[in-house]
Amino acid sequence: MWDDVNSRSISYGVNRKSERDPRLMDDSERMKHDQTYITNYNKALDQLDAAISKSDSNVIAKLHTALIFNVGGHINHSIFWRNLSPIQEGGGEPPKGEVLLTLNLVR
Repeated sequence: MWDDVNSRSISYGVNRKSERDPRLMDDSERMKHDQTYITNYNKALDQLDAAISKSDSNVIAKLHTALIFNVGGHINHSIFWRNLSPIQEGGGEPPKGEVLLTLNLVR
């Protein structure tokens, strides 16, 4: 009934530390982290199908949070890592000016 989310929708490169900040996770760590959101979202979708077929409104309502949290986590992380990609791979511009100064102060 629903479209599963899968790791193919993660668009950043493989086995590359962030060029912006080497303290960030490498891609294999990010993939594992994101896969948790994907797995839990797909599990909640299966549970939702079962709850709908049984007309179990209590379970349907409880699954709302799991669905939003996990698909939201996947989407947010996908955007975050894409923005940290090199510009030629669709990433954003490095911080400049006051933002850069502030970031350097908290490191």
